[in-house]
Amino acid sequence: EIVESLAAPMNAIVLPHWIVTAIAEVPTGAYPSYAHGYYARDNAFYLAWDEIARDRDRFTAWITKHVLCSRDHAEFLESLAEAA
Repeated sequence: EIVESLAAPMNAIVLPHWIVTAIAEVPTGAYPSYAHGYYARDNAFYLAWDEIARDRDRFTAWITKHVLCSRDHAEFLESLAEAA
């Protein structure tokens, strides 16, 4: 979420303006993880991921298909939906 001003809570991580070179608003950009107050974590994804990540060839094929061959986040999500 892009906001005009930020009232950061204690212990928040705030980046100074000279560190930031770009901002991109990407709905569900944390998927398969969660964004508190916006959408939940996809636990089924993480259960399936455990098996994928244990095999190097399967991991490499998954990364190639879903990450390296996706032009953007929307295409990444589409590739996951097609594989489900």
